[in-house]
Amino acid sequence: LQFGPTEDLQKYPKTLDDDLRLAEQCGVAAVFVPEVSEFTSPGLSTQVTESVFSAALCGTHRPGHFSGVTTIVSKLFLTIQPTHAYFGLKDAQQFLVLKKMVQDLNFPVEMIGIPTVRESSGLALSSRNRYLSDHEKRIAPEIYKALVRARDQILSGATIDKVLSEEKMRLEGSGFRVQYLELRSLDTFEIIQQMDSDKTGSFSRSQALLAFAGYLGTTRLIDNVIF
Repeated sequence: LQFGPTEDLQKYPKTLDDDLRLAEQCGVAAVFVPEVSEFTSPGLSTQVTESVFSAALCGTHRPGHFSGVTTIVSKLFLTIQPTHAYFGLKDAQQFLVLKKMVQDLNFPVEMIGIPTVRESSGLALSSRNRYLSDHEKRIAPEIYKALVRARDQILSGATIDKVLSEEKMRLEGSGFRVQYLELRSLDTFEIIQQMDSDKTGSFSRSQALLAFAGYLGTTRLIDNVIF
């Protein structure tokens, strides 16, 4: 349900054997691995939809994606009934959507965001990285460099629109097709257009999300920094 009709479900990397080995090394006692046919059906006519955090960014470029995410994860939570759920913050928007779903629907689950794991180059780890050619993998770390530069300039008081425009142009000059590069509030998910003068030129921790999505060749990559 998370994949649109033109998206890469069929070729998306499936690493179950590797995942099971890692889980075993970590002392995992049991793994829930349903078949798609067991977890969804062609007659599925009920979906869970979140309307604030899912409305922008990837929600704009991937219609229906987040209703697929919330529906499948709600089914997962109802089936397993976990006390805690851990999600990587590389997809911070997904985490915020699911955290709001849990809050609104009273799921007895504590949502925990895990910091993004990166290669030494700064490139965020992702299943989709294996799609990249050697040449593209050398370019891909420019995403994180752009995010860090933009964050530092914004915290120094630079004009947000100007900074984001310059970094977007720099990324496109490196070969990316940028879908978005935006600064949004973690609380409301509204676009942040200027610094809050009451905060003496600095954001409190976890107040802002600077998010990127775009294509490098045929591979769609996302990343963000939270500050």
